[in-house]
Amino acid sequence: MIQIAKRMNVLTVTIFALFSVACLASNRPYGHISFTPGQPETGDAVGDVEMFGPLISRSELRNQSAMLLARADGALGVDGYGKLLDVPGCFYCPEPEVSSKAGRALLADLTTQKMQSYMRILNTQQLRNKCVFYTASVPQPPRYLSDETSIWACAHRKLTNWHLWPNKFMSSSARFKDFYGIQEPDNWLHSIEGMPLIPSDRGVPTMIQYFENVSEAMARSCSGEVVLVSKTPLAMRQYLYSENIWKNKERPALMNLNEQGKISRFLLVNYNNMDEIWEYDIENSQRGNRVSPEDLLYRRDQDMEHESEEFRILHRDACDTSGLGQRPSQGDPFADNYNNFR
Repeated sequence: MIQIAKRMNVLTVTIFALFSVACLASNRPYGHISFTPGQPETGDAVGDVEMFGPLISRSELRNQSAMLLARADGALGVDGYGKLLDVPGCFYCPEPEVSSKAGRALLADLTTQKMQSYMRILNTQQLRNKCVFYTASVPQPPRYLSDETSIWACAHRKLTNWHLWPNKFMSSSARFKDFYGIQEPDNWLHSIEGMPLIPSDRGVPTMIQYFENVSEAMARSCSGEVVLVSKTPLAMRQYLYSENIWKNKERPALMNLNEQGKISRFLLVNYNNMDEIWEYDIENSQRGNRVSPEDLLYRRDQDMEHESEEFRILHRDACDTSGLGQRPSQGDPFADNYNNFR
């Protein structure tokens, strides 16, 4: 059954599709659906939408716009991710009344809750045992910290902040918007950067306020095993004495989930030797018992047996094309001291 939710002024279509390889190869539609935006009482269909794969009901999912991005190597597609539906609009993207704003009005709308709704996941269960965070909080941390951490995360079937929202590669299709390239003049977020601070900003640069909400959205969505990568695993408390996203947003959100019993364990990985892994006491910022790399690989393989097809596709595509190429010139907002951006 296809479920189409109609709202005033905004069409919210929740459709999940699987590929039909034969149809993709020939670029012939699998079928058609009709949809009705605007006034639900009229019942007037205004569009005939081509499907390029059979539709699947996902009744347990949240009432939000979402779409499975599947890709078939060598298949014809409109954006490199595979042509599923010719549906007007942008999935995993802000509503028109949000994206049409600029400056403080736009920043005010991009709350943590909003950023959660734009994530490239079907539900938060997909991030169980999949979250990897990292921090440096020094004046000039190495740029490769996020690169190597993201590579490690992908090798362990996990994801970082740079994987979870539409990126520049995806925005080559009008269907998507880039959630990372805030410094690019043609990016829909560019007006947020560098606005003069006002008292309510707490001294936090406006660009960092946006990335705070991005990072907190991920942290609130995690469960199970959560990993933190650090260049200084022997001195984790130092991050609590400077202004950074780990201290202000990620750690508090994860501690709250831990208190609710949603986190099974925290792990701390030494960036300088990623075979050095410890259990981690997030409340006291202390290392615990050593964990063998084999333990992580065993758990990874166990998790793979229960991964949904949707997550496998997301993981593949996100690890192929992340948002890392759009990091701000001043540094990494998810790792650096806020002073780097002032």
